[in-house]
Amino acid sequence: MATQYTAGLTAGQVLTAATMNQIGAAWETFTPTWTAAITNPVIGNGTIKGRYAQIQKVVIAQYWITTGSTTTYGNGKYFLSLPITAATTLDSYPAIGNGYIMDASAASSHVVASHVDNSSTTRFGLKFTGAGSFGDVTNTVPFTFATGDQITASIIYQGS
Repeated sequence: MATQYTAGLTAGQVLTAATMNQIGAAWETFTPTWTAAITNPVIGNGTIKGRYAQIQKVVIAQYWITTGSTTTYGNGKYFLSLPITAATTLDSYPAIGNGYIMDASAASSHVVASHVDNSSTTRFGLKFTGAGSFGDVTNTVPFTFATGDQITASIIYQGS
């Protein structure tokens, strides 16, 4: 991690241009970890990338996964790692963002909601919605993942 702004300001301090230039630090890149409840997927020749920014305890992160011909999809509910550990006060699966999953072969997509996993402060899960259905994203739900499929998410949460 490099230049995230965490210095804070004091009462009566003059807010200078130099200080303002530090607020809203540049995006930091990271490689998310993609896991599943039973057997973890392996990205193989697919791509997985992420970026995040942190201002004090507010963390904003974005995720992109595109599967490849050697990707294996694991088994069970999917999770993605958080770039910064979440505050331990979060519980009851709060929604922290959204995104989409795309079935490349069917040229269809589903909206996903991202939520902190209340058993962990280091990952979040995905719930899909669409056409009157709602549930956990897994290797076979709402479609069977295959080459070229995508997962994206944008989240905002309180870091520790």
